[in-house]
Amino acid sequence: MTGNHEATVSLEGLSVAYGDERAIDDVSFEVHRGEIFCLLGPSGCGKTTTLKTVAGLESPDEGDVYVRGSRVTDEPAYSRDTSVVFQEWALFPHKTVLENVEFAPRMDGESRERRAEEARSVIETVGLSGKEDAYPEELSGGQKQRVAFARSLAADPSVLLLDEPLSNLDEGLRREMRLEILRIHEEFGKTTVHVTHDQQEAFTLADRVGIMRDGCLIQVGEPSEVYSEPKNRFVDDFLGETTFVEGTVSDGCIETPVATFAADAEDGDVEVSLRPEEVFLSAPEPSPDGGGSVSGTGEVVKRIDQGSIVRYHVHADSLEDRLLSEYSAREDPGFSEGQTVSVSVVDDPRVFDESGRRVT
Repeated sequence: MTGNHEATVSLEGLSVAYGDERAIDDVSFEVHRGEIFCLLGPSGCGKTTTLKTVAGLESPDEGDVYVRGSRVTDEPAYSRDTSVVFQEWALFPHKTVLENVEFAPRMDGESRERRAEEARSVIETVGLSGKEDAYPEELSGGQKQRVAFARSLAADPSVLLLDEPLSNLDEGLRREMRLEILRIHEEFGKTTVHVTHDQQEAFTLADRVGIMRDGCLIQVGEPSEVYSEPKNRFVDDFLGETTFVEGTVSDGCIETPVATFAADAEDGDVEVSLRPEEVFLSAPEPSPDGGGSVSGTGEVVKRIDQGSIVRYHVHADSLEDRLLSEYSAREDPGFSEGQTVSVSVVDDPRVFDESGRRVT
């Protein structure tokens, strides 16, 4: 097989094993020129191993890696035209910001004047002008992360590889750096592979997302696509809170404790997924406009005001788990804990069979 010359990065049947355990198993995907592709999944699912294999820091047992149409599977890391930003930043502690950023141009044999000019330009782009003579120990976590980005960008790679780069920052800095990554990407247009376990981070940054589990690539698509059309129960559960309700398909209908749904599925046991934005609450009568099948009544057992969002935990009749219902603060119906409410849900929820495969 040959790599796709229209893709900046192409993986074909990639597998890496540690002893008898496969860290990644037959992984294939393409990263298009100029896009941010996020590998998303829980810890230990193979995301970082996949990234390291693209970078040349791990050797595959099977499969191939292509960069800009050229097979680089057996090439050393330094010749792959990629650059990695690590979770731990990996800055040289004895070098200043300028010296850290100059490192790649210096290794490429650039003159002192030229590499200083390039480094200062990148430092300005990442918002660290005035910090050129500072040492890493004098910088905040966010500033260290910016230096790590600047050092990778100064190498002018075809592919930027980001390994959980924001995981060591607090929530406020993570939000700030997500926007900073987007700004830097708009400035440089680098093809980027970004590894993260954070759905919000992936959905903020990615043009496309690849969902991984147990070393396998489960689904690839735009963020809105994988959220609204998950291929299986794992993807649906991983991409946000949901309540799974047991049901039975018979004669084209799904009977659940919550509601009855029409279904084009084979008879048998299923699970119905109901996300907070798909569960509607109202005063016991009438049912809300825009709601789906009415399930009857429930009791508000918890109301959580999160500022812009209000969430309700509702114990519905004949249902073991609580249903979650979510409203923007402006649309909050204003129910109190202990109050009885009518509950309705969407007409077309996601339905999964006993193996976790999506059936409707």
